[in-house]
Amino acid sequence: MPDDIASDPRAIADLLRKEITDGTWEAGTVRSLSTIAEHFATTRYYANMAVRRLRDSGIVDTCSGGRGGIAPHGTMPPQWDVPGRAEIQTAVRKRIGDGTYPVGAFMPSVTTLCAEFGVSRFTIHVSLHALRDEGILSTSGGRTLVVKGLPSEAGESDQAAPGHHGTDPEAERELDCA
Repeated sequence: MPDDIASDPRAIADLLRKEITDGTWEAGTVRSLSTIAEHFATTRYYANMAVRRLRDSGIVDTCSGGRGGIAPHGTMPPQWDVPGRAEIQTAVRKRIGDGTYPVGAFMPSVTTLCAEFGVSRFTIHVSLHALRDEGILSTSGGRTLVVKGLPSEAGESDQAAPGHHGTDPEAERELDCA
C-alpha cells in the first residue's frame, strides 16, 4: 500500500466503501479496527478516522466492546443482537409487576443481570438508573432494592413498599382542616 494512502483516512474510507459495494467485504462480516489497519498497512488512528467517516455516512455500523467490530451497514451480525436499555427496563418492569422481583426484595446482582441480558455492567447500571429516578428502585450499599410495585399485565394497582400504607390518616385530617 503506498504511504500516501496509509496516512489518508479519506483514501482508506474510499477503498473500504469500494470493498463493500463490490462485495469483497461481505454483508454481516465483522472486521476489527486492527484488521483494517493491518489490511491497509496503516495505524489504528488512521483506520479509526476512516471508519468514523464511513459510520457517519451510514456506510458501516460499529459496535464496541467484546462483541465489537465494524460491519457493512444494515447487516448486523448475530453477536450484536443484544437487548438495549429500553428492553432491559421493560423486562425489569414486567418482573416487578408479576412479582418475580417483589417489593422489598433485592434485585439480582449486576453481574447476574449482565450474564442474563448479555450486556456490560454499564448498560445494566444505566438501565436501572432510569428506574431509580422514577422511584421504583433504590440503591444502598451496592444493592438495589425494589421499593415500589408496578401493575402487572392483568391490571393490578400499584403496591406500596412494606411498611408504607399510603398517607397517614392523622396527617390527612390536618390537611383537610387547613
